[in-house]
Amino acid sequence: MGFDVQDAIEAYTKDKDSWGDIYEAARHDLSFYAGNQWEESDKQLRLELNRPALVINRLPQFVHQTVNEVRMNTPTINPIPVDDKADEETARILKGLIKHIEYSSGADVVYDTALEYAVKCGIGFIRVEHDYENEYGPNQELRLKTVVNPLAVYLDSDSIEYDGKDSMRATVLDTMSEDSFKAIYPKFNPVSFQDTAQAKTGQSKDFITVAEVFRIEETPRKIAYLQDGSVADYEEGAMDGVKSVRTLKKRKVHRYKMSGQDILEETTFPGIYIPIVPVYGEQHWSDGDRMIFSLIRQAKDAQRRYNHWASKETEVLSQAPIAPFVAGVGQTEDFADDWRNPERSTVLRYKTTDAFGNALPPPQRIMPPPIPAGIVNAMQGAVEDMKATMGIYDNSLGLQANEKSGIAIQARQKQGDVATFHFGDNLRRSVTQVGRIIISAIPEVYDTQRTLRIIGEEDKPEMIGINGAMAKDQEQHFNLKDAGQYDVRVSTGPSFTTLRQESADMMGQLLQAQPQLMGVIGDLWMKNTDNPAAEAMANRIRKTIPPQLLEGEDGNQPQDPQVAQLKQGMQNAVNEIAQLQQALQQCQAELQNKQADHEIKSKELELKAAELHNRRKEINVQAYQAQYGSPEQPSMNKPAVNLDDENPEMKPPQDVMMEQAQAQAQADLMKPEVQIQIEQLKIDQAELQQDAQIAQAQQAQISALISQVAALTSAIKAPKQVIRDQAGMIQGVQ
Repeated sequence: MGFDVQDAIEAYTKDKDSWGDIYEAARHDLSFYAGNQWEESDKQLRLELNRPALVINRLPQFVHQTVNEVRMNTPTINPIPVDDKADEETARILKGLIKHIEYSSGADVVYDTALEYAVKCGIGFIRVEHDYENEYGPNQELRLKTVVNPLAVYLDSDSIEYDGKDSMRATVLDTMSEDSFKAIYPKFNPVSFQDTAQAKTGQSKDFITVAEVFRIEETPRKIAYLQDGSVADYEEGAMDGVKSVRTLKKRKVHRYKMSGQDILEETTFPGIYIPIVPVYGEQHWSDGDRMIFSLIRQAKDAQRRYNHWASKETEVLSQAPIAPFVAGVGQTEDFADDWRNPERSTVLRYKTTDAFGNALPPPQRIMPPPIPAGIVNAMQGAVEDMKATMGIYDNSLGLQANEKSGIAIQARQKQGDVATFHFGDNLRRSVTQVGRIIISAIPEVYDTQRTLRIIGEEDKPEMIGINGAMAKDQEQHFNLKDAGQYDVRVSTGPSFTTLRQESADMMGQLLQAQPQLMGVIGDLWMKNTDNPAAEAMANRIRKTIPPQLLEGEDGNQPQDPQVAQLKQGMQNAVNEIAQLQQALQQCQAELQNKQADHEIKSKELELKAAELHNRRKEINVQAYQAQYGSPEQPSMNKPAVNLDDENPEMKPPQDVMMEQAQAQAQADLMKPEVQIQIEQLKIDQAELQQDAQIAQAQQAQISALISQVAALTSAIKAPKQVIRDQAGMIQGVQ
């Protein structure tokens, strides 16, 4: 059988009865804080008797002191990796995403409102919502929502944790007009979820109550731990290597919108927690019954006492006669216009004698009746009672006390802070639960491939791609659908803007006392000021600061003239190496070109020599044939002649001799040209050898310079002792 309206009403009735006394006291606190501090019967009686019933409300200053002290220490949600799937970089992305959610939701207002209600009436709430990024887009995002009426929220009465993380249900009541209901839900009858007792006093019957109900459903799930160390859903009889089996509870958060008759809407909320987080005041348990106190709960009687005696003082003074002067008969009548309004007259004249000529003293001013000391003491006692019941004294309120030294003043202020610390600490616990809710919901809400804006350190925005998307200059993929498990730690402290302003103020005071420090910290002071040109001015001031003072900042190291000289020498050597390497490359290129030309010329000479030799051999063959016949026909009379010789010993015929002479003449003409080319080849060969020697020398010079650079680098990186004077200025390096 499913969950229906009747089940929701029964759960709400149980929670309402359990929270009834707490909420009733909270309503009275809010009314009292707003100024309704007299019992109605007492107030009516005093008015009938024409007696004052003053309300001098001193409670807001104590509430503001407590709330504003916490406001100055902004809570920061820090995800912490838990399992082996989680990592620090993804935790940084989650932190930036949570901060973006807080910024876009106005989390300061959400947290401050919950804290104010906890201080004023003992209980406030923070809600986590999810909705579409824009009207037409498919992507959703998480948001924080302000709860302006905490007394319309009924959390699981079985919950006992300070942050409500063990809640299994919650009911949020809201009222709307019947016309609005019919416009939004035209298919349903406008029936209130419960009686309209939750409607505001004086509201017409045309308004009905609608409930938003959250309920966690738990279903059992068995998992198996296998022998190989893996974990899988357990299937009985169908798995091997099962080491052990464990039954878990799988959570699903149902969300309903209900009237008193129908379920108007039904959805689920991502994650595993009820998305409503309580912020309690001072919580106390007695015999299993919960009691929650606001800051002002115990101070209300002291405030009533103060109002009573303030009214009594006014009543006493109002009954005193109003006769500022006493004068004799006829002494002021002639100057009635002046005495009718003495404050406006510069001179008050009067008769100095009576009707019989007797001298009269001047008119005498009557002093007002003194306030009874008992009333004054009673009022002061009431004020001290208020301070004592809340633990907030004069120094915490900014009033001067007997303490003279700054340490004593800070110690007294710290006492006041400690007295109300539990309110800020309870908010921190609740914000921790907000972080858990957001982290558990992120895998379901941010489950698509998209680019998100996150807020980094010092509130700098950054674009990051998730689930496969990559932003500009992004190097790592981030899968938020399966990013592992993360816990949450909340740290509190001044926000970046507050710290920056505090730092600028401190450095400004220091520079005012010691102006010579402008050349030391001037850039840091200017950078932290609220000035549109602060960054540019800080950069200019930074250029005037000696380099040795920037030790350890932006990669700067301590320097003295010796170190600077070493670095300059190293830089010069590096530049010379670059120039020599460039010259060596050019020399090697020219050498390769000359070697190629030399090889081409050598091939040409070899071809010409072969051609000349073949021609000479051909002439010898013709001469031999003319004298002895064919060389292939052996004969006893034929001499053994080497036809490859330049001048074979034989007597050729006249025509052969003539042709041979012409060939010889042609060869003689070619010899000088060939000889010249041979000599040029020798010269080229010598130049090649010289160039090779130059290249070797340059290479040796480069090697020497590289060794010099290595030595300079070692000298610069060697450990050094920085010598400073009493003011901390660097005097040298050893």
